[in-house]
Amino acid sequence: MALWAGDRTHRSAIVAPNCPSLIVSATAAFTILESMEHAVFTPIDREILEQGLSALLRERSIAYEIAAKVAGERGLDRPNVHDFGLPDILRLSRTIRPPAPDK
Repeated sequence: MALWAGDRTHRSAIVAPNCPSLIVSATAAFTILESMEHAVFTPIDREILEQGLSALLRERSIAYEIAAKVAGERGLDRPNVHDFGLPDILRLSRTIRPPAPDK
């Protein structure tokens, strides 16, 4: 499982425990994908991106649930889903889907 780190000022980074030297900045990934918003992806490219975003969404959702549980136990406000990039991940997932065929 990846570890989440970040705050409202700095977008989070994903750190893979089995490879601590691998740190992927979510901001960098989002910037790259957003710049490719009108790009035409091959089916293989699209599959890789969909799998990566799905894994990122799963990890971020778990991190959000843990943070919300801890906040609730401490009597604090729940974290904002934007702090975990969940809306961005969902938006990017929709961006890379193939266009609907014309009817």
